[in-house]
Amino acid sequence: MAHVAPLVSKRLWGALQQAITALAWSPDGEFLVIASAGGELLLLDFRAGCEELLRGDRGSSLDVLGFSSDGQFLMAAGQSGELLLWEPGGTGIRPMAMDPIPLGRGWIDTAAWQPQGLQLAVAAGRQLRLWDGTSRQWRRDTLDLPGTIQALAWSADGVQLAASCQGEVALWRPCSSRAPAPLLRNAVASAGLALAFSGPGNHLACGLLDCSLLVWPPELTYLTIQGK
Repeated sequence: MAHVAPLVSKRLWGALQQAITALAWSPDGEFLVIASAGGELLLLDFRAGCEELLRGDRGSSLDVLGFSSDGQFLMAAGQSGELLLWEPGGTGIRPMAMDPIPLGRGWIDTAAWQPQGLQLAVAAGRQLRLWDGTSRQWRRDTLDLPGTIQALAWSADGVQLAASCQGEVALWRPCSSRAPAPLLRNAVASAGLALAFSGPGNHLACGLLDCSLLVWPPELTYLTIQGK
C-alpha cells in the first residue's frame, strides 16, 4: 500500500475553557484561529509549530472570525458588540492587536471580508457597515434593513454584497468601479438565515427560516423551492 502523507505533520495544543464557536484559516493555510463561547481566541501557527492565546475568557461569545484575502488582518466579533482586529505579521510573530471598535448595537451576528479586497462588511443590528482596511476607517455609506441582519455574502468578484433579515433580502454594490448601481430590495415571506452567490456571481441563493430556498437569477426575479 502506498504511503499517504498526513495532512498536518505537527501537533499543537492549546487550552480553551469554553466550547468552540468559530474557526478560520488564513489564506496561505499557515494559521488556524479558534474562538470560544467565552470569548477566547487561540491562534495555531503551523509553520512555527506554536500557539498564541490572543484573547482570554471574557464571558461573552465570539461567533464570527475571518482573515482578509491578503492575510493582512484578522477579524473577530460576537456577543460583546465590538469589532476586534489583529495584524498577524507573519509566522513566528505574535499578531498585533488593534484597539477594539465598539459598535453600540448589541450582538454582532455576522461579518464578512470582501474577496480580493480589504472591505469588511459588518452587520450591526439593522445596519450594514463597511470597514476599509486601506484607510483603517469606517466608510460613510451604510445600508439599513428593516430587521436585524441575519446573513451576509459577497460575490466572488467582491462587487456585490447581499444582506438578509426578517422579510427582506437586499443586494448592494458598494465597491463597483462604475457609476453607483441602484440598491435592490426584495421582500421575502420569512427570515433569511443563509446567503450564497454562485461562483460567477450570476445567481444568489437564500435559505429561509420557513424551510424554503430562494434563488435569484440575473433578472432578479426569484425561484422558490419549498422544503418539508
